[in-house]
Amino acid sequence: MKIGFFCNEYPPRPHGGIGTFVHALGPALAQAGHAVTVVEWGERAGERQCAGVRVVTLAQSTTRHIAWLINRLRL
Repeated sequence: MKIGFFCNEYPPRPHGGIGTFVHALGPALAQAGHAVTVVEWGERAGERQCAGVRVVTLAQSTTRHIAWLINRLRL
């Protein structure tokens, strides 16, 4: 099964409850044979693997007044 999470707190970023939960659940699901992807915002676009989990970083816009729209379109 393909599973996707949108989590802006995925470690090693500063994280709280949802980041800790996704960080615990994601690798367990990947180990069980599922394709797990986490999508997050960041300064630069990129992609990395972390314990069998694909982590995709989308570049976050900082353009005043329309950043929310640009970010939603990128997502």
